[in-house]
Amino acid sequence: METMITWLNGVLDQREATANASGDNADARCWSVIDDGIDCRVLDAAGEVIVHDEGSPTREQADHIALNDPKQILADVAADRAIAAEHAIEYPDTEFAYCAVCHDHDRHDAAAAPCRTLRLLAAKYATWPGYQPSWAPEGSRG
Repeated sequence: METMITWLNGVLDQREATANASGDNADARCWSVIDDGIDCRVLDAAGEVIVHDEGSPTREQADHIALNDPKQILADVAADRAIAAEHAIEYPDTEFAYCAVCHDHDRHDAAAAPCRTLRLLAAKYATWPGYQPSWAPEGSRG
């Protein structure tokens, strides 16, 4: 259980570090697409070319790259960290581990920790090295 949380934090740390390293300031991390009908380029907020190569990316590829700019990745990481913090595991590494949000205290059930929410969050990164299929939420398609 703690292994999944440790792995997820490592993934988020890596995404955050990569996004932060992509530009000198927050403005440089917000990207857009310029398509003049000949070339399609991805630019940062200062107008500097981020992606351009012979043949350049297709418009669809450029749009995808711009939609996943560092500013968006940093927002995604912050949201993922907030979700993970909200669903923190109480009494980790014990047989009594549970999610304080998802656990049904009235039923005193032994809800599996990590909860479905944390498992879904980790599943976003299932293609990353180290992800374990056993972490997949019940009923998910793999």
